[in-house]
Amino acid sequence: MIAPLPNQQGNGVRFRHHAVLDGVRGIAVLMVVVTHFASLSTANYHYFYAGLLGVDIFFVLSGFLITSILLQEFDRTHWIDLKRFYARRFLRLMPAYWACLLFLHFVAPHVLSPWEAQQAGSNRTLFFALIYMTNWQEVFGEYIGVFTHLWSLAVEEQFYLIWAPFLLALLLRMKRQDSIAGTILSLILLLIVGFELKIELGTFSKNYFYGATDCRLIPLLLGALASLTLLWRKLPTRFLASRWFDLLAVSSFFGAILSASRFSVPVISSYRVMPSFALALAIIILWLVTRTQSIVHSTLSFPPLLWIGRVSYGLYLWHHFFVALVRDQTWPLSLKLGIGVALSFTVTALSYYLLERPFLKLKERFKAPAAQGVDKNMHITTKEELLAPSILHVQQSLS
Repeated sequence: MIAPLPNQQGNGVRFRHHAVLDGVRGIAVLMVVVTHFASLSTANYHYFYAGLLGVDIFFVLSGFLITSILLQEFDRTHWIDLKRFYARRFLRLMPAYWACLLFLHFVAPHVLSPWEAQQAGSNRTLFFALIYMTNWQEVFGEYIGVFTHLWSLAVEEQFYLIWAPFLLALLLRMKRQDSIAGTILSLILLLIVGFELKIELGTFSKNYFYGATDCRLIPLLLGALASLTLLWRKLPTRFLASRWFDLLAVSSFFGAILSASRFSVPVISSYRVMPSFALALAIIILWLVTRTQSIVHSTLSFPPLLWIGRVSYGLYLWHHFFVALVRDQTWPLSLKLGIGVALSFTVTALSYYLLERPFLKLKERFKAPAAQGVDKNMHITTKEELLAPSILHVQQSLS
């Protein structure tokens, strides 16, 4: 057992649900779903290219929340139990994922068009999906049909496999928090420089910039850096409570919109906006978790949006099949959209309540031992706490 990192003792590490982040997740999945259903109208699809950046919202959130979970455990035990971590991830992701894969491979070919059926029934595609390498299939130009959207889940799983042991190694070997944060920042900058050089060389396809793991690690690591910055209080509390931080958050919001408006799938140079888009999202998330009341929080806490955020994993998994199902029908566009969306949400609800939730309950068995029977909320100084003596805590959401 080693000594805790400076200023980590006594943080009152706990976790509880933070609804506003479910709202953010709901927006992210709606951006993806709208983009995919918009592909049914080839004449108007170019208006929805920016929606593909919704995946970056998931990535920044995942980096932020996973890192917060890992820091909590290390703060309590001075160790990260990797077996328990991967068991929790397995129970959260695999049941619904495998159910979807089996459906896409064995059932979907019987109801899809011949070309789509051929891709869905491919043993090669199923194998790459099972080992979470779908993104590299797409990078190398393979068309994988209804498995296409699984590229982002492959990137996230690769991140989980690498990040937990890498962060543990940093926590064990480096004595200063600044050194750890600096190492992660340096890695992000190195990836961004490599990203820019690849664009300048002009020898890489758009599929590479959109799906390659090294390109997509940037938003995940920015989310992780945001977690380190906040939980280790690397930003002055006066700044976090100030109007200047409010202004920065507003600027980041409009910056994200501007970046998204400049993104175009066919134009490789437009992929330059992705790191700046992710940075803006990281700042917005920091602002959301250091505030408790605003019109933004009220909007993101709209009950239907919260529900969509909670079931977003299943919705992401299942909706793409229904896009492919209705695409080749001779129905009017409005009927295609209505049936496709209705079926997507129906199957999503069934997946969540009948499959995902029972396995989520099993995650409780794999909590870090030292976290049981103690406070589980990660304390973060908020603007309201700085201005009043009340005790407030960040609400964390990692379903």
